Amino acid sequence: MKKEFILFSLAVLLLISVVSAANTCNIKSTIINQDPYPATPGDYVKVVFQLDGVNNPECTDSIFQIITEYPFSLDSTETSAYNIKDVAYINNYKSTILIPVRLRVDKEALDGDNTLKTALSTISSGQQYQITNYNISVKDARADFDVILQDYSYATNKLVLGVINIGKNDAEALVVRIPAQNTTEIVGNNEKIIGSLAANDDTSVTFDAAPKAGEIEVELSYNDKLGVRRTFQHTVTFLPRAFESTKTNGTDRGAYFYPFMITWLVIIGIFGVRYIRRKRKEHVARYHKN
Repeated sequence: MKKEFILFSLAVLLLISVVSAANTCNIKSTIINQDPYPATPGDYVKVVFQLDGVNNPECTDSIFQIITEYPFSLDSTETSAYNIKDVAYINNYKSTILIPVRLRVDKEALDGDNTLKTALSTISSGQQYQITNYNISVKDARADFDVILQDYSYATNKLVLGVINIGKNDAEALVVRIPAQNTTEIVGNNEKIIGSLAANDDTSVTFDAAPKAGEIEVELSYNDKLGVRRTFQHTVTFLPRAFESTKTNGTDRGAYFYPFMITWLVIIGIFGVRYIRRKRKEHVARYHKN
């Protein structure tokens, strides 16, 4: 009889354990999407988490939390903690929810897999946090540029900009643009196509312009290594005194040079015609006298 009682007690304990285990919240999280892939340093990446097994009543007050550590951070408008009961279920899947998270990637993030940590707390775990690590792929596909004011001529109104790709990636479909601004008046097209510019390579681009003293805004648009269209903004400083010599030196002529020369030639021509006419009259007079 005693033996039977012991066996019965063990069976009851086993049943209680099974029921208890069945009622324990056991949420499993996975990343189902990363956009863009790979992520770009200095930009945002959207990560979508899928949480399965959230229909268990023991999971009602569970908290899913993003742990913001380098190289990932959240904007002040973004939340880092999600209460399971406040997140909508996927249609027709009452045990699964999706949590999209928008993260900023530090501009100094290294190429390759970077760790993103999350924490999950449940009632059944006594609010203890279960830490999970995920790999977020990062690849710096951008180019980087330096822009200098290379030359300017007052005589021809030619503004020459030097463009250097100081990054480690090539730039494709590169366009240099000088937007409308108070310090510079562009004559004709304000956009110039460069095309491809390899890493550590340089080129120059010329605009017809009448700049004033001050900063000139320059805008570069290009396709990065992943084919993403990007915009790079830069400023160069125009100092008129640095180009004063272009008003008189060499073949560069002042604004009044050619009108003056034309007027001078006309005057010489008039006096020349008068001189020829006078000589002709003197010759005719001597002929009739003889």
